[in-house]
Amino acid sequence: MIPFTDFHQLFTQTIIKRGQAYHASDNVLSLQHDGDGYYMAVVRGSRRYQMRVALSHPKDELCIESLTCNCEYWDNCKHMVAVLYAMKESLDDITSCLSSKERGACSVVADDFYESMGRYDKDELIDFIKSLDRKYQHVRDDWVLFCANHQGEQSHDITEQKLLITLSKQVNDILSMVDVRDYEEFVFDDASLALMQLMAQVTKPSDQVALSLIWIDKVLALFDEMMVDAEVECSLNYCFGVLAEHLFGGFDYEPSWGYRPVLYQSSGSSKLDKTLMSAQAWAQTYVRRQYEFYPNIERFYFDCLWAKGEQDGAMAYLDGLITQAQRLGHHDVDALILSKIAIYDALGKDSDALVGQYDALAKVRIHQALQMADSGNADKAMDGLKDAISSTDSHQDRQSFYICLFELAKSHRHLPYLHEAGRTLALTWCYNQHRISDEYLDEYQSCFDDKTWQDISRAWHDELYQTIQDKDDIKVRQLAHLYDRQQDIKGLSDLLRMFGDVDLLTYYIQTLSQDKDNHDWLAMVFYEHWQTVVGSLSGRKAYRDFARQVKKVTKCLPGHHGRWQQMVDEWLATYRTKPRRPALVEELLAIYG
Repeated sequence: MIPFTDFHQLFTQTIIKRGQAYHASDNVLSLQHDGDGYYMAVVRGSRRYQMRVALSHPKDELCIESLTCNCEYWDNCKHMVAVLYAMKESLDDITSCLSSKERGACSVVADDFYESMGRYDKDELIDFIKSLDRKYQHVRDDWVLFCANHQGEQSHDITEQKLLITLSKQVNDILSMVDVRDYEEFVFDDASLALMQLMAQVTKPSDQVALSLIWIDKVLALFDEMMVDAEVECSLNYCFGVLAEHLFGGFDYEPSWGYRPVLYQSSGSSKLDKTLMSAQAWAQTYVRRQYEFYPNIERFYFDCLWAKGEQDGAMAYLDGLITQAQRLGHHDVDALILSKIAIYDALGKDSDALVGQYDALAKVRIHQALQMADSGNADKAMDGLKDAISSTDSHQDRQSFYICLFELAKSHRHLPYLHEAGRTLALTWCYNQHRISDEYLDEYQSCFDDKTWQDISRAWHDELYQTIQDKDDIKVRQLAHLYDRQQDIKGLSDLLRMFGDVDLLTYYIQTLSQDKDNHDWLAMVFYEHWQTVVGSLSGRKAYRDFARQVKKVTKCLPGHHGRWQQMVDEWLATYRTKPRRPALVEELLAIYG
């Protein structure tokens, strides 16, 4: 029991932050009070999860008695934090409700209850259990206490050895009461609660391990051929968590399946191995049947293989899980691949092996995004792709993510992502050629009418122009291409005047000189560039290259031949009579004589 105001102490900072984000995103879909101190909530995640919070109000202080969630982490998850923050917003109403509530005549005194239950035979117990309505939670709680102390036991101060015997008998009694065909979910719910109560009283690690093994064996035996509900999953996760805690120091959920060197420290390894084999076989059967993974079971099996020195077997098992998850399109496949990447990195595997895994991860994330969009969660799919873009260092993967993001944004008219992905693809697709991808720019432009596109492109030009510093050749060429596409002669002229190098100038002079209307401004731009650059040339190759550019410009702009001749004559007059003439003089003399 812990004061409600101190619930942060139950979780790590990472879980707190994730839970806050879940709450802020309105992922808590419902929160209902059942009338007896229990609050039931539904939280939206990769699927819908059910949360239960048990509250009490002793000494005018609201306290948390217990928390349960049917996700795989069960006792430490972001869903719990999200629900607690939702409850915090209505804390005054909740406190008032609990402080004013009276339990009424339906309460059952424990001793009388135990005595009456001791007179029931098996069939009568079954009928009684099935007749209990969920709203009488306190009656069911008394029944759980009765099960925990077994029939006829009046004292709560029982020894640990008796607890072991009690649990074994209790599990047998409860599960034998209910035939598989007559299974009722709340019966297993009660048994799970009883298990938690017993675990809280057992302090010896060996006894906790023994309790967990008993429970796992019984659960697997009962549910081998039937659908497994959330309570079964919770109880198994709890028990495998207990085993992992004592064998390996606990599961590391940040992230799930992260690499950890482990030590095999079990004294009862043969029984543990037997349990593991049956658990793994059961889990795999259920995966094939229900398209669902049980991360704690899978992780526990992997850790045991690794800890016993069977690293090759563990990696083969992990590869099998990845293959199976990819085939089923399961949402855990990216976590499995990330774990393999982490292991490869820790073991010093070569970079080619890591690249292959990153490529596989990129394909999986794109596939997941498309599936999510098809199921009606396009915004979430696009957010996931944006996160993937931020987290990858691979230029190729980033392009793949942006292509998928662009297609989804275009289909769903998500303008912010459409602008970001469209511009990024246009600017980086032909990155090495310092050009813009006309293919993606055309597709981007096709999403808008002409007037809207003019406004977008003008703002884009201005934005890109502001980012050019130190004559960034790539950005200058990209922006020049945009001006050219838009036939923005003034913008292109200003850009070439300020930032264009001789190669870029020559390219556009050759390209645009086909239209004679462009000759005057092209000649002026090149003349200004000549005056700026020619005095700073150094080395025979630089002079020769520049002279060749002059020759090309002369051919492209024949109407301005006189201008070039005058420029050359003035410049040559300075160097013609000098004994050590620059190489440019020789080149220009060859052109103009």
